[in-house]
Amino acid sequence: PFNEILDKVIQLLNTLRGKDLIRKWQYEQMMPDRTTCEVAHLYFNPKTHKDRIPVRPIESTIHAAATKISKFLDKILRPVFDVKCKDTTIIDGASLITELSKYNKRGLLKSTTLFCTFDIRNLYTMLPQEETLDILMTFFHAHGYRKVKGISMDTIKKLASIILKNNVFVYGKKIYKQTTGGAMGSSLTLTLTNIFMAKWQKILSKNKPRQVTFMDGKYIDDIFMTWNRSEEELRKLLDDVNTWHPNIKLDYKISNSLPFLDVQLTNNNGILSTCVYHKPSAEPYVTPFTSDHPRHVFSNIIKTSIERAIRYSSTFEAFNYERRYIKLMLLYNGNEQQTNDVNTSSLSPINLLVVTLWYLKHYHTERYIATEFNLAQRTVGYSLSSVLDILHSCVYPEFISLPADLSNRTTPHGPEEYHKLIVDSTFIAIPQPEDSTKRKTYYHAKSPTNYALKVQMTCDFSHRIVHVSEFYRGSVHDITILRESGLLEHLNDSVQVIADKGYIGEEYVVTPRKKHHGRELDEEDKDFNRTINSARAAIENINQRLKTYAILGDVYRGDIDDHQKVTKIAQFVSALCNINLNKHPIRK
Repeated sequence: PFNEILDKVIQLLNTLRGKDLIRKWQYEQMMPDRTTCEVAHLYFNPKTHKDRIPVRPIESTIHAAATKISKFLDKILRPVFDVKCKDTTIIDGASLITELSKYNKRGLLKSTTLFCTFDIRNLYTMLPQEETLDILMTFFHAHGYRKVKGISMDTIKKLASIILKNNVFVYGKKIYKQTTGGAMGSSLTLTLTNIFMAKWQKILSKNKPRQVTFMDGKYIDDIFMTWNRSEEELRKLLDDVNTWHPNIKLDYKISNSLPFLDVQLTNNNGILSTCVYHKPSAEPYVTPFTSDHPRHVFSNIIKTSIERAIRYSSTFEAFNYERRYIKLMLLYNGNEQQTNDVNTSSLSPINLLVVTLWYLKHYHTERYIATEFNLAQRTVGYSLSSVLDILHSCVYPEFISLPADLSNRTTPHGPEEYHKLIVDSTFIAIPQPEDSTKRKTYYHAKSPTNYALKVQMTCDFSHRIVHVSEFYRGSVHDITILRESGLLEHLNDSVQVIADKGYIGEEYVVTPRKKHHGRELDEEDKDFNRTINSARAAIENINQRLKTYAILGDVYRGDIDDHQKVTKIAQFVSALCNINLNKHPIRK
């Protein structure tokens, strides 16, 4: 049967190429190599995290006849699915927390809200083949696709069909043909599963009771949803779902506290609590640090663990618990066994966090920090850079964002005709560049060194930073930064920006009125300017607070051309400033 299938694959590709239905480069990418092709073989992986330890059947299809077709189709079809279904797809635990936070902000998370998770039993191997191919076609037609990468949908169906319907494998001393589902291990099977589940997810949403609002999202064949009706109604719905298709059976759990992927989600009387979830069977072991893997593998393990702890922990207690777990993991894996190793303390997550915050506040040299904390200077430089990346990605999106409803004109000053943002630029002094061209582009008269990097800050009328631009060379004009920052896209007749005279001339930007040549301002103009300057005092106060962090207030010692790094620093410090503004607000 293997040679028969190989001939069938080659014949199909030759026919499609002969009719010019696929291009030459596509034909070459999908054509199997007779000299290396071999029949797939079946093996099993135990699911140690489940009761009674069932097994997962996996087919090794690396050299199977249709593997190249499977990889090619997956490469062109999966990006389309990712874009079209991004709103209902859960990428990881962090994305689920973000969506649940939005759900909570809309007032939908009640004290009685239930969480529900369910997965489809053996979905990969139970996919109805012909129905899956039809759903694939329906999905692309519904989104307006008649071709993908120049290949017609009819041709794509023929290619997908030969992958699904001609799957043979060896187990023991026998050869089997798979008649239901797809090969777990084949690239295309995952995409077909995702598209099948997207259709199934839509049906579930349509069959929910009327006037029921819930959030749902899926990660392959695992689905998470919220429910604001009784548990009995939810069980009835899910039991009914189990009768929809003979091949599709789901196992579900309902509670106010459930794990999903690697995050534990809890509804504490309408307050969302989250923390890292470790499966009961999981042990605190990772790749041993004494192994011969490249060193970046170990640093990435630590970086990822810390990043996850920061993102997932909604309370300090949860973070502290995870910090201890990480430290235990490092001890088990030989990372802290030599207590005299100068690099040991650099690997403690809490120490990394403290040192980084201390560095931002006081901006001591790396040499000073290395001496003070008994670290290698090279370790300090690498650690600071890594932790800043983690903190920026976790903290900045949470604490710096434009108001969700810019049409709301209620401000701390009372109702306003317009919703107003307040914008101003600030600078970080830099040493005098050696190159004469750089001296010209980085020149900034207000800098104590005459050279600077510039950044634009924006706050709202609640006196919170809502937008931080990228950094620019000191000579760049304020209005240029505004135009390139993307902020203007949010402005209209009802949303305006208050700024100083450096921004005169831009639509929807309110600036002080200039006096005409030879004439003084009248009282109305003076009152208007006093009002503008009074409002602008907030952003000036914020810029002063930012400079209490010495890394922004002192002369910057880093690479002045690495604008991405200094932008991350300013954006993270701005997030810290917002946290501080909650405790010590600007007087209104």
